[in-house]
Amino acid sequence: MRQMTAHCPYLAPSLQQGLTTWTVYRADGDPAAVEAELFHAGVQAAEWLRPLLRPHGGLRCENIVLLGDVPGAQHRDLLAWPHWVLKNNWVLKNIYGPVGIMFGKFHAGEEKPPGPATGSRPPPSRSSR
Repeated sequence: MRQMTAHCPYLAPSLQQGLTTWTVYRADGDPAAVEAELFHAGVQAAEWLRPLLRPHGGLRCENIVLLGDVPGAQHRDLLAWPHWVLKNNWVLKNIYGPVGIMFGKFHAGEEKPPGPATGSRPPPSRSSR
């Protein structure tokens, strides 16, 4: 948990106030199918959070935990595209940003917090396919 809170300054206060929930997703299928399901899980989590944010402020966190193995893909790679689309898509930014929903990702083995955000980043490479 300490590694995750080092990456996200909003997670520790949410945990302390009991406003963090977890969805566990077991990877099953080829990488493209898992990416699609992770994107769906991200939108579903955002929609679950949206009506809860107003009365409780912007500290609610819904974390999607990815378990299982997908041959030929690491969790970091499986999370890259769904996270990029949720975070950088203009329509989704305008739906979720104004109500305080942000998208982050953590994966096993990540050692340092990401640098400061500098606007939209290019899409992740899909060279693993």
